[in-house]
Amino acid sequence: MRAVIYYYSLEGNTLSIAERIAEGTSMDVCRLVPQKAYPTNGLKHLIGGMDVIFKKCPKLNALTKRPEGYDLIILATPVWASSYTPAIRSFLVDHNLSNKKIILVATSAGGDAGKCFKAMKESLGESEIVGEFVIKSPVADNEKSANATVDLIRKCMGAVN
Repeated sequence: MRAVIYYYSLEGNTLSIAERIAEGTSMDVCRLVPQKAYPTNGLKHLIGGMDVIFKKCPKLNALTKRPEGYDLIILATPVWASSYTPAIRSFLVDHNLSNKKIILVATSAGGDAGKCFKAMKESLGESEIVGEFVIKSPVADNEKSANATVDLIRKCMGAVN
């Protein structure tokens, strides 16, 4: 079974998790990069949150990996305004993931991603969600928990194969 991780990361937390999941496997990793970057200063919460609330779909740079060639797709996102990021929204609007097996991964400062996962599932339609995992951020302050969750994600991947 071919697997890929699509992720968006502003501050590096979700990047760190995507790299850990893929480490030592043959799976591909594809970073979703908006053509217009979000600020990393205090405005990130205001601008990013507003884009989530208004369901903005920023244009993304060209993908290095196309989802059509994969059976298992991991979608990894930070939680913004109790939902998933605009970059993930753009990816979901642009690509039909019906009949794909999907694992949802979220990094969250509050440690909760229930509303985020609910919104993602609504956008995924006919996809088969085979796992949902949340990792408290910043990841660097929660290494033990993050590593344990990555192990669970890998077990879920193995169970899908």
